[in-house]
Amino acid sequence: MSRSSIEKHMHTSRMLLSAARIEKDDPSNVQLILTKKSPRGKRKRRSKRESTREYLQGAIAESVVLVARLGHSDKLRALIDAGADCNVAFGPDLPLVVAAKAGHLNAVHVLLDAEACADFPDGEGMTALFAATANNSVEMVGLLLRHATESIELP
Repeated sequence: MSRSSIEKHMHTSRMLLSAARIEKDDPSNVQLILTKKSPRGKRKRRSKRESTREYLQGAIAESVVLVARLGHSDKLRALIDAGADCNVAFGPDLPLVVAAKAGHLNAVHVLLDAEACADFPDGEGMTALFAATANNSVEMVGLLLRHATESIELP
C-alpha cells in the first residue's frame, strides 16, 4: 500500500472520529464517511495493509465508544448498521458499559438491539447492569434485566 493510500485511510479515520464528536445527533455524516470507498493502493506489503486495517478498526471502535458515551443513539445506530461491532472494547471501555455509566437509555436500547453482550465486563470489571445500578437508573436496570432473561437458554 502506498504512503498516499495510508494517509487517505488515516484521514478517513480522523473524519470518522470528528463526526462522532459532533454534538448534534445526526447520523448522516457518519454514514457518509463509512460508505465512502476506501482508497486502494498497490499490494506490495501485506503488513502495511494489515496495520492500516487495524488502525481503522481501532478508530471505529473508538468512535462507537465515544458516541455511546455522548448518548448519540442515531450515530450509534449508523455505525452499527455500517458494520461496527458493538462488543469491541476501546482500551478498557465497552460501549454498553460506557452508555450505562453515562445514563443514556436510548444508546443502551440501540446497543442491546444490536446484540451487545450485557454480561461482558469492561477493563475495570464493571458490567452494564452494575453501572446502571450504581447510577440508580431503575428503568435501565429493568431493561438490562429483561434483556438478560431473554438471552438465558433453558434446558
